[in-house]
Amino acid sequence: MLYQIKLFFSIVFFFVSNTFFLQEDPVKWNVNQNKNDNVIEFTAVIDSSWHLYAVYLPNPNEGPLPTEFHFSENENFNFIGNVIESKPNTVFDENFGIQVSYFENNAHFKQKIEVLDESLLQIKIAYMVCNEQMCIPFEKTYELNLEI
Repeated sequence: MLYQIKLFFSIVFFFVSNTFFLQEDPVKWNVNQNKNDNVIEFTAVIDSSWHLYAVYLPNPNEGPLPTEFHFSENENFNFIGNVIESKPNTVFDENFGIQVSYFENNAHFKQKIEVLDESLLQIKIAYMVCNEQMCIPFEKTYELNLEI
């Protein structure tokens, strides 16, 4: 009997974990350098019924994971200030029991940068998306050739 219970939970875990990891990402990212404004621009197109959480959450130590941008360091460029985001929706979320800030449909982020010499910038974006049934964390990595 104990073997059957372990087998059952192993099978359930296998299907749940594979379903989780095979979930298609509901966010499509576009990353580019705007040389005229000296910024790296990030555009997120979010599938309907999903939310992408903001960089700056009202309760950063509680609730959903914020969107985070991690940049490689290099002597050929300097970051100026912090990531700027478009205006998110801020509401009280019954599931989390706190105020949350999120985006629907699309979101725009910018990071001001000073490029001293052409170089390769590596960017990791870590974020969480939720719909009415589940929340899923994702990570995407991009490389951008910075130009002067």
